[in-house]
Amino acid sequence: MRGDWQNLVWMLRDGGGLSPLSRWKVAGNVRRNLVPLSLMGLLVVGLLAAPAPAPWVLAVLSVPVLPRALVLFWETRKLVQRAVAGQLRAIDLAVGAARLAGTAALRAGFAVAVLPFDALLAADAIARSTWRLLVSGRRVLEWSPSGGPVGPASPLAHVVHLRGQLLAAIALGGLVHVLRPEAVAVAAPLVLAWLAAPLATWLLARSRGVASLVATQGTRRGARPPSLST
Repeated sequence: MRGDWQNLVWMLRDGGGLSPLSRWKVAGNVRRNLVPLSLMGLLVVGLLAAPAPAPWVLAVLSVPVLPRALVLFWETRKLVQRAVAGQLRAIDLAVGAARLAGTAALRAGFAVAVLPFDALLAADAIARSTWRLLVSGRRVLEWSPSGGPVGPASPLAHVVHLRGQLLAAIALGGLVHVLRPEAVAVAAPLVLAWLAAPLATWLLARSRGVASLVATQGTRRGARPPSLST
């Protein structure tokens, strides 16, 4: 993410002779970095100020959920076509469809459960890149690998790793309780999911097979469980 923002600043300064397509790719990477922050901002506005918070929140959550639902539909459609052509037995069709549905639900649920973490990660990347490029001029080549070994092994380490998300969830829950009591029922499932995220990442870290499914949940190279190196 820091590289995306550094590329954007570099491109805006002199362009570096980039083609229009390359400029579009850089802009696309930056746009994807802003998605978690935008979704969190919309959730906060919806819970604290929207006239109807429930539809607002559902509409916001459809952004990470809908693409996975479309993939599920497309893959299930291909299974049905194979079954109609006699290439797949009915039992295999049922098992395959169930597996696809389970994978899609897991990826969508995980994307929602770690949304505050992704937003804080993006905010940190933007702040660091801006400071280093425009102010300090230092450590601009400091990178974290996009892959690597599974992260902290103990449940407590996962709590520490996601401490920012936990604090954000508690803060938002408190604000809703004080400023918008009628929206508590809408906010509660989200807050509980965010508070349970350390347990989810710990379980995923212990189950490499499941973790590999979630690690490929997005098209971005950074869309992976927060227990992995970022």
